[in-house]
Amino acid sequence: MARIAKVQDPVLQDVVQRDNYELVQGLRVANYLVPTSAPKRGQVLSYDDSIEQWVYNGGFDTPRPKLVYESADTISIEVAPGYSQVLLTQQDKKQRQWLDNGPVSLSENLDSGLSEASSTWYYIYLIPKSNNDRELSVIFSDSEAGPYLTDIYTYVGAVYNNSSSDIRNFYHVTASRFSVAESFAFLSRSGTTAKINVSTATFTPVTATAMTFAIYRVNTGTTGPNQQVFVDGETLFYAIHLDEGNDMEHTVSDMPVFSNQQIQYSCSGPFAQELRARSYIDGNLAWGNTHA
Repeated sequence: MARIAKVQDPVLQDVVQRDNYELVQGLRVANYLVPTSAPKRGQVLSYDDSIEQWVYNGGFDTPRPKLVYESADTISIEVAPGYSQVLLTQQDKKQRQWLDNGPVSLSENLDSGLSEASSTWYYIYLIPKSNNDRELSVIFSDSEAGPYLTDIYTYVGAVYNNSSSDIRNFYHVTASRFSVAESFAFLSRSGTTAKINVSTATFTPVTATAMTFAIYRVNTGTTGPNQQVFVDGETLFYAIHLDEGNDMEHTVSDMPVFSNQQIQYSCSGPFAQELRARSYIDGNLAWGNTHA
């Protein structure tokens, strides 16, 4: 079992193990990343059997990193705004650092047993580097429950590989919100419709818990329709009556969406209509559940 402890005394620079994994004065702490810094109260340490010492990697965990679109096959994994590094404690209680600079390729970093697929969400995980257990590497998986390769990981977000097997452009605008770089219609139809199921699978990953989108209709010079959207399970979330004479667009903010990636929609008039993607909240990033 991995051994873990926290510094109890903010002034100690030397610590040793006790049976209950608290730390007391006595044994020098190895510090891999900040040699001039002393341990502080609350910092997480783990026991390194290779040197028979408690070690810490420079302090508290940082926020998870920011994802940046680079190209059809690559993204960058950058430090969170206001931070100078990425430090994450994982399931084995070891704190690791992300050090790789520059773009990382989806096609070259696929999870075990996978080949690149189009029209697929890929969930991105930082995992222990195979040749350096104190550093992190990246893996892209089609599993939202964790990678197949290892059970030690940190989830950092998802990207959509479109019908051309290109990563769809995006902006990582807050810790848990992702915006599409260019709005697109995940529903486009015309004519009166009773309530129908609408898939959001091209817009929201399984990990999404809410989405923001626009309801749009084309002007036909006649009385406007009533348009309604429902949270899956029949709960009316938003209804709008659009007047005649103009093209109209209204934004629906943070509508709940579940892991089945489905909502319902209805329209009372014979008009061209669209639901246009804007942004979504990734619930696995919103709640601070580092490993989920």
